[in-house]
This record gives sequence, C-alpha cells and structure tokens, in this order.
Amino acid sequence: MPIKWEQATMATGIPTVDAQHRQLIDWLNDLLAAMSQGQGRNEVSSVLDKLDKYVETHFAHEEDCMVKYHCSVAAANIAAHAYFVNAFAEMRAEYEAKGASSHLVMRVETELAQWFANHIKGVDAQLGPCVRSAAA
Repeated sequence: MPIKWEQATMATGIPTVDAQHRQLIDWLNDLLAAMSQGQGRNEVSSVLDKLDKYVETHFAHEEDCMVKYHCSVAAANIAAHAYFVNAFAEMRAEYEAKGASSHLVMRVETELAQWFANHIKGVDAQLGPCVRSAAA
C-alpha cells in the first residue's frame, strides 16, 4: 500500500525537510511498485541506490535541524535513523541474494515504508513546534 503525504500530520515546518520526505516517500512507493510488479533487477537496484544515498543526506540534514531547534526528540531520532539504515541494508542484501520475493516485498512495505510514514508522523513532525517556538 503506497504511502501518502499528509500535510497535517507529517509537516515539520522546515521546507527542505518536508520536500526531502516527499521525495523519499515517492522513491519508497516506486520501490514497492517495482518489486511487487516483478520489474527488472536494474530498475529495482536503481531505486535502491537512490534511496541509499539520499537517506544518508536527508537523515544528516534532519538531525542537524533537530539540534538547531533544540528538539526534545533529537536523540530518539538519531536512534530511529540508525534502525532504518540497518534494516534497509539488511533488506537490500536479501534482495541482492534472493531477488524480490513476496516475503521481501512485505518486509519492505511493513518494516520500511510504513515505519518511515509512522516515523515522520511520530518523531519528525515534532520539529514543527520547535521551529515555531524558535521563531516566536
């Protein structure tokens, strides 16, 4: 099931972070679609490569923003990001070894895509009040 951007529950108040979240959601949705439609290894690998590189850049930027705006969930956010990076690496290795099995597609959907959506709503969105507080 694709992830949908929800402004009311996902916006952080930082346009660059929100734009990056939208891009990551698009790529996760592309990955899920490619895997579930049995598209070629090259296409799936291309999306995996984009996600891998972009996640590092995005996470670093977001973590810097949390520090800058003195967000109380900054440490929890770093730990959550580490979990995502490890889970993503594990699933990528499984893909490289076994291809897009139905089991792996389900894991990507539940453990990565849904985790990411829940993380944005539960942790990242807490940047909003911190940004507003700093502007006041």
